[in-house]
Amino acid sequence: MSNRPSGQHRTNIPYRNPEPPLAHTKPKGRWTIASGFPSYRSGYCVSYWGFEQHQFLTLAEVNPTVSSIRARPETLEWFDGSKWIEHTPDFGVWTDHGCGLFDIESPAAFQSPMSQLRAKALARSLARSGTSYRTVPRNELKIQPRLGNSKDVNSCSGLVFPDGEDSRVFTATPAVGSDTVSGIAMRSRIPVGEAFAAILNLVWRGVLKIDMGTEFSHASMVRRPLP
Repeated sequence: MSNRPSGQHRTNIPYRNPEPPLAHTKPKGRWTIASGFPSYRSGYCVSYWGFEQHQFLTLAEVNPTVSSIRARPETLEWFDGSKWIEHTPDFGVWTDHGCGLFDIESPAAFQSPMSQLRAKALARSLARSGTSYRTVPRNELKIQPRLGNSKDVNSCSGLVFPDGEDSRVFTATPAVGSDTVSGIAMRSRIPVGEAFAAILNLVWRGVLKIDMGTEFSHASMVRRPLP
């Protein structure tokens, strides 16, 4: 669904900025042409191949601790016991806590001995520089309503509220405890649709929190983050 009021506009439009060069541009599987995911946290469109990678980016983008995301950021080497093998992770994600490298794999590939051996080798070597590594099975990305909520939150990323709806919504949110979207809209005295957009934007910014495991609606509980 679209929660963005017609009078609002976006800033830092990702399409205006170039993506950092990819370390490896060879297509993966049946996806031969990369698509671009507009990342307002990164300030550019992140290349991806296939639906599952798009889902990963959707989930990463909604995390307020993320500062930037890069596709295929660097090529690494790992030792399989007899030879060195080059490998380029699908994504690098930079957060307030450091950097993590990720590969998106099918459940069968995720459970394969080669994948597990590579994951252990890369995690061990990258840990020396404070970087984490993880392979993510595709089925883990499809969990609802987390994925749908993430799409809704991202639909309101980068919005600007010239009439101060975001400030009014934040003020109307209890300092202790929580309230419903409808209750916050009523106290802030702005239309429910605009309250929806402002709440989702503030969730994207990390200023408010919702339960991402429950489908977002007028009855959803909204609270401020714990100090």
